[in-house]
This record gives sequence, structure tokens and C-alpha cells, in this order.
Amino acid sequence: MTLFELREKLQYLESQRINLDNEILQTKREIEKLSPFSKEQKIELFKSLFIGRYDVFAKYWISSDGLKKGYSPTTYTFKGSDYIPISNQIIQQHLQGKIRLGTYVVVNQTFVKFLVIDLDKTSFIEDSRAINKISHSLGLKPLIELSKSGNGIHIWYF
Repeated sequence: MTLFELREKLQYLESQRINLDNEILQTKREIEKLSPFSKEQKIELFKSLFIGRYDVFAKYWISSDGLKKGYSPTTYTFKGSDYIPISNQIIQQHLQGKIRLGTYVVVNQTFVKFLVIDLDKTSFIEDSRAINKISHSLGLKPLIELSKSGNGIHIWYF
């Protein structure tokens, strides 16, 4: 392809991206209309299920070269002990997909709000079926979620 053709293709793809972004936004608006919960109620529900410690949260990061990724506790000065507490505004940004949060679920070294099993090996389907069967035999009712990549499963216990 010539440079001109590549730029035309890039322009076309950019217009497609804009169209898809608009379609996503419209779909989100339609879903919002169907929800019986207000924004504040959604945030409170999220907190009741997923926030263990309110004094700290982790934020997802990617190194400048893109080779390293992870979650680190957020702090005011990067000294490591002056944690930024979780807030409704931060949770709202997470729910809107603007940031990715990590949570610390162990409270007072004795209690957790949830447990997640992350399966992502080639046997994740068979493994999740076995875990689900054992869970039900123990009277547990896990929630099963396909991972974002589609190449794994998360099994949630609340």
C-alpha cells in the first residue's frame, strides 16, 4: 500500500472507531433507562459487594514501555503509607470504565466480602464445571463470569 492509501485506511478506521464509540454510548444510555437503580444506589451496591477497606484502593497501571502491568495502592506522595481512601467519585469512574480499580477485601485480618477463583488455563471450562458441581454439593451458589479476554472464567462467591 502507498502512504496515501494507508492514511485513507487510517481515516476510515478512525471514523469507524468514532461510530462504534457512539454506538456504545447509545447502548449504555438505553441500558441506563432500564435500570431500576439510581447512580447513587449503584455505587452503594458496588460498595456493599466489592469494597472491604475504605481507607485504601489500588489502581491499575502500565509501564511506559508497555511491558509491565499491575495494581498498586494509591497514595498522595508515593511514600507508601499515605493511602488515598476510596470515594464515590472514584467508584463512579470505575463503573464508567474510565479507570480500573483493585480492592482490598480482607477486613481486620478476619473477614472477606467475596472470594474469586480465576481460571485461565486451557482446561478452564472443565475446571469451572467441576468447581461449580462441588460448590453446589456444599450448598454454595457461585456466580460464573467469562473473563474479559474470553479465555478464562471467574468464579465468584459472596
